[in-house]
Amino acid sequence: MVTHGLYSGLLFMTAGLLYDRTHTREIPLMSGMLQKVPFLGTLYIIAGLAALGLPGTATFISEITVLFGGYSSLSNPAMQTFTILVAFGVVLTAAYVLWSVTRVFHGPVGAQWEHHDLPDLRSAERFAAGALAGVIILVGVVPGILATMVALGIAPIADMLAKLTS
Repeated sequence: MVTHGLYSGLLFMTAGLLYDRTHTREIPLMSGMLQKVPFLGTLYIIAGLAALGLPGTATFISEITVLFGGYSSLSNPAMQTFTILVAFGVVLTAAYVLWSVTRVFHGPVGAQWEHHDLPDLRSAERFAAGALAGVIILVGVVPGILATMVALGIAPIADMLAKLTS
């Protein structure tokens, strides 16, 4: 849940900042944006790669743990099938993210933007979005940072559930 909050927060932030600059949500109108707003585009791409669970991002650790745990600990074949379907959802997410990044940020600059000067991120925006991106990468490279904090919060709940079920 924490890693989802990190990357989805960065995705929403960068999408909103892009809308603020272009005043459109039409994907076909926004090709080549990486050339116009490179810092914003790079942060969106980092968030997109995290959304698809790329190794080195915080979500990879979360997704792989859930998928392996869900598949290996379930004795019910129907639940294993459900876990495989969830993994297929991850593949669909990857396809959509790559499609959107390609359509919005790569390719030639759209005709309506060729002669417009779109401002890249201001200092405060760079700091806020960059902090989210930094944490996404830090947790992806050193997952123990987050795992320790989460374990401390989950331990009392697990103890309480163990007492209720025994």
